[in-house]
Amino acid sequence: MFSSKKTITRHKTATIGMVVVLFISLAVYFASETILRHAMVKPIKREKVDFAKVLDWLPQKTREELKYRATYLDLRQKYDQSKTKEEKLQNAYKLAVHTKDMNEHNELLLPFINDPQYADVPGLYLAYGRMFYNPKNPKAISIKRYYAYLDTLKDPLELFFAWREGRDRLGKIGLRNAHIVNVEFLKPLLDKPLSFFIIRDYSSMLDNIKRNAKRISNDAANRIANKRELPGDKEQVGSMMQLSLDAEKLQNAVNASLDNYSINDYRKLLTLRDKFEKAAPGKPKLDAAFDLVRHTKDPKERGNIIKELLKSPDYAKNPLMLRVYAQIAGDIGRANAMPITDFHKFVSTFQDPENQYQGFLEALRRQNGFRADSEKKMALLRPLLKKDLKDIPFKDYQSLYDQISRCAVYLNDQPAFEKSIQLRDALKGSDKPTLKEYLEAKKNTK
Repeated sequence: MFSSKKTITRHKTATIGMVVVLFISLAVYFASETILRHAMVKPIKREKVDFAKVLDWLPQKTREELKYRATYLDLRQKYDQSKTKEEKLQNAYKLAVHTKDMNEHNELLLPFINDPQYADVPGLYLAYGRMFYNPKNPKAISIKRYYAYLDTLKDPLELFFAWREGRDRLGKIGLRNAHIVNVEFLKPLLDKPLSFFIIRDYSSMLDNIKRNAKRISNDAANRIANKRELPGDKEQVGSMMQLSLDAEKLQNAVNASLDNYSINDYRKLLTLRDKFEKAAPGKPKLDAAFDLVRHTKDPKERGNIIKELLKSPDYAKNPLMLRVYAQIAGDIGRANAMPITDFHKFVSTFQDPENQYQGFLEALRRQNGFRADSEKKMALLRPLLKKDLKDIPFKDYQSLYDQISRCAVYLNDQPAFEKSIQLRDALKGSDKPTLKEYLEAKKNTK
């Protein structure tokens, strides 16, 4: 048997060894942390250091804390070094999202909300959204104050993003009654006119109201059926279901509207407007105008661009102006649209038959792009019925007269049908050249 004295000696030796190992481990740990923290603040070339590999051997909790601190210090440095108001807002928002300190979070964002000098900074909705309606944050702003902020916004994109940020924020803070709060927050959208929804993506918010209001109505109905009725349940069954129906009706109208844009399309519109304003005179200006009038969905804006260009005699005589002007053919019957008769008069100012033909062809292409009905196509092409065969320079007009005949059948317009068929067949049997032959002959005579 081993003596008790030897056993005690072994235990003491083992204990001392464990203490030494523990001491060395702690020393290595604190040394490594000191080195890492020093590396974080030292102006080294970070792209040459793979901190992930350095941290791999540390305990997970320690590794996560060090990563958090590294990110924090980086974001803090960027915030402190911000120069413009826009940079300061963006970096403050990123730091506020990252920090675990609620007081610091509020101190970072509240100045942007409370200080008037930041009222016109793009992206301010990020600060408002982050501070919006959080029961866990005693300094969070109310729905009423958020509405007051929304009322100050004029830019359609900023306004949409602010509504979306508010809705998304309500979905992230873990409210038990999130569906009810969402309906209350979004409900004012139902009082907006259709023209308010210039950004089509509001449709998702209206869908949110539709689904959640229906859920509230069904929940109230179930409580009544199960003898667990709460005060106001009977009223909610009807009022929330009606709210759901109203939201669905408005959502369908927004989705069917010809006057709104996706977010990307609206951004493109802003780019094209800027390009048009800055374009050099001549062809660059007309090319920029063409891109803009094709993209804008506002007939009034399209008309204003055309009227502005026509103030210049050079543009009024330029054949490229025909394709710009032809874009109003898609606006027939819409509010604030230029009359198609104005386009007819403009086409007649060009003496070259090719230009006249190309003007009508471009206008018809525009209508086909919108799947225009027979009535609108007939309004565009009817002046061609006044032509005699001798006045038609080439056979390519056959396709236009064929289009008129089909529209006339749909509209039950017998005179128009007979005249268009007569001219179409006469052209087919005539010895008139095609447009290609006409242009070649014209070229050879020069």
